Amino acid sequence: MIDIETHVFTQDLSAGALSFSYTFTRRMKLLQALFGMSGAITQTLQIIHDANEGGDYDSVIDSKSLSEASDYVFRPAGECVFEKGDKIAVTCTNATETESIFGKIQLGVL
Repeated sequence: MIDIETHVFTQDLSAGALSFSYTFTRRMKLLQALFGMSGAITQTLQIIHDANEGGDYDSVIDSKSLSEASDYVFRPAGECVFEKGDKIAVTCTNATETESIFGKIQLGVL
């Protein structure tokens, strides 16, 4: 059985773009990212691996152009491992939106 750690966040897109990050304090893997919106949005959502080694090692894990979406679920196809000091970042643009986005990141302890 795997220990699961959950992190939640929200952003009113009329107030600004979503910019969430979490710094890992131990080795973990991304299990899934769940998103719900207060209404349909048309924006770009990204999940980014911000490597502790520096920007040259960063990578976009997922980038999704949402079109009139009210929810989105991302599950890695394989293991997506983060080392101590790495960060996971989630961004969502906010051009002309009046809705809110609610996110939940679930991580497995390795």
